[in-house]
Amino acid sequence: MEDRIERARSGRSACRTCKEKIAKGELRFGVAYKSRYDEGDKFSFAWHHLPCAARAAPDKLKATLDAYEGEVSNRGELEKLAAEALPKKVKEKRSYPYAERAPSARSKCIGCDGLIDKGHFRFVVEREVDAGSFMALAPGFVHIKCVGGFLDSIDWDAIAQNSKLEETDLTALRKEYSAL
Repeated sequence: MEDRIERARSGRSACRTCKEKIAKGELRFGVAYKSRYDEGDKFSFAWHHLPCAARAAPDKLKATLDAYEGEVSNRGELEKLAAEALPKKVKEKRSYPYAERAPSARSKCIGCDGLIDKGHFRFVVEREVDAGSFMALAPGFVHIKCVGGFLDSIDWDAIAQNSKLEETDLTALRKEYSAL
């Protein structure tokens, strides 16, 4: 099942973005999802007003609008809203491992379970975590002194490429690591 644009059959559905009712006969955007209660090939839809969908799910709305053959009176306005919202929705995907300075003192090292002090260097590695009924990949934070248990060797070129650290910080990180 794919996302869809259709006319609301009643006035009972509410927009998942703004929480307001979608009037009967108004065009609405449905994001298809597989509910854990649906059996077989059944899908449910999360309904949105078209302008709300342009802000909340611009990439999905754009793809559905391109395939939709019906009349959409404000298509140009929707495409403009989606184009403006898209850069905000696209998250920068980082490659692992990388290094950074801890922005707070709340993160724990997955090696020793100790807190990582704010402003101190930490390595970020990808790890598997139990998410209930499945395993998921998530970042894990590691002290400099504990990183040996997670990385066989440190490829400093890859760390430099994946990190957002300035050259002075990268030099300080190398120096602190070599002093261990």
